[in-house]
Amino acid sequence: MIARKATRYFSSQDLDIEVEACDVANSHRMLHLQEHDLYLISPQIRMVMDTIAKTAEDLGLHIANIPGPLYVPVGKGFNDLADFIVENLDSVPETLAC
Repeated sequence: MIARKATRYFSSQDLDIEVEACDVANSHRMLHLQEHDLYLISPQIRMVMDTIAKTAEDLGLHIANIPGPLYVPVGKGFNDLADFIVENLDSVPETLAC
């Protein structure tokens, strides 16, 4: 739900940013596909963060932990999440961004 809402929000802002979601079971497959500029880690799966971070580091990928207060898909919380995504995308080196 949050991924769809984020993609619609960015489109309404004329920003070419697409957000996809995957579950923990598919996270390593998703990382190995290396199709995205940034990988976001939701608050509820922080218990596997070290494993995901190691895989991302080995592959040279950029990840960001979504702070708990930003993982609220309504009101200002959503706007803050959108800002968080944009700020983290801005930190991805141009040579790596798709």
